Amino acid sequence: MSRLPYLKDLLIFSLPIIFGHVGIMLIGTGDMLIAGHFSREALAAIGLAISISNPIMMLALGLLFSVSPILAQKRGRGEDISPYFFSVLLYGGVVGLIGSILTLLSIYLLPYFGYAENLTALIREYLIITAFSILGVSLYQAVKEFFQAKEKAIAA
Repeated sequence: MSRLPYLKDLLIFSLPIIFGHVGIMLIGTGDMLIAGHFSREALAAIGLAISISNPIMMLALGLLFSVSPILAQKRGRGEDISPYFFSVLLYGGVVGLIGSILTLLSIYLLPYFGYAENLTALIREYLIITAFSILGVSLYQAVKEFFQAKEKAIAA
């Protein structure tokens, strides 16, 4: 019974983080739902494009997930982590830029996968759009990780 207040605090802190992670996992799902109403070819192309872009995006996000624990350790030692904000933002930008470039470069591999030409054109178009979104997702994740380390998961 004495742990109940701690559980409540943990849930209050963790729910926004959980919803953020679920939101990231659902990137592409909405695109597939909409494409399914448009045509089978669009659905197939987006499904194949997501299978190419998601590993790159997950690699970028995995690199950014390291920010919060490192900064939380610094906070635990009593250090002020506020000066690290722009470094974290720069790190997120660099990781996102590399992810975007890798996604754009993956377009040149499409002919080797043996997809139908009509699908290849749709996959290429989706990958170009997704390449730019990886930069945005990486910047968002960097800021999110920074504020998690400051225990600012909910805007007060």
